[in-house]
Amino acid sequence: VLIANENAGGIFYGKVLLVVDHSPEGTTAIVVNSIFPGGLREVSTNQGSVLDDQLLDAFPTTDVAYGGNVRTDEYSLLHGFGEVDGSKKITSGVYFGGEDALVHGVMNGRFDPSKALFVKGKATWYPGRLQAEIDSEKWYIAS
Repeated sequence: VLIANENAGGIFYGKVLLVVDHSPEGTTAIVVNSIFPGGLREVSTNQGSVLDDQLLDAFPTTDVAYGGNVRTDEYSLLHGFGEVDGSKKITSGVYFGGEDALVHGVMNGRFDPSKALFVKGKATWYPGRLQAEIDSEKWYIAS
């Protein structure tokens, strides 16, 4: 978990980010504390996004966060439903992805859609860039 401090500035000032992938190819994180008004159906309509009808029917009022300034047309799901097809375990009880599998779980009454968070977009860094920003004291590391 990264917290942008006063040195970060720009779009990340005051934001809390969860790192969802870190590899030799770079780092991907999502902003989790910047919620759009309205649920998934309203946000996708207001943003001009085209999403699958089953996804919108399963998660119409689920909150959507501004995830970052890269791939802003993509919606991903952060949840605690457990490992399902297409999801990745981030840490104990926290999973990222698996939207298709979770649609069926919601429709079958196994998962509560209010216990999830969609994120629109991501933040990415090329190899070494995030570490350079941490070294220059732009981020607090919370976990």
